[in-house]
Amino acid sequence: MNACTGVITVAAWAATARGGASPLASVERWGVFLRVVGSIRLVATPVIIPAQCAAGYFLVFPYWRAVQKIQKILFRGRMERSQNRQIMDRLISMSALFLFGNILALASVTFLGILVVGAITGVPFR
Repeated sequence: MNACTGVITVAAWAATARGGASPLASVERWGVFLRVVGSIRLVATPVIIPAQCAAGYFLVFPYWRAVQKIQKILFRGRMERSQNRQIMDRLISMSALFLFGNILALASVTFLGILVVGAITGVPFR
């Protein structure tokens, strides 16, 4: 899931920043960063996949309830809807939840983690 990718990215950033320069400092450092991400992913994936499956199983119903709440908030005024319109409303609600929950929240937390690692190691972001 994307949360695991964020944790792996922050861990790889910390491992690469220990060399004294930001992974964004040069092309060589970026290559090192990508190799560290790949190495961590290769080692951690067998452990992470069962946890992701379990999280997916337990998060299905809360996710569905959130989609239904967003659907009610966004499309409150429509009383009679066709089957196609209900599907479209649900698709829009799922897209909004994905945008705000996955992309904005996790990207912000990952970026914050990178900034914290930079503050701890003394290596600036750039």
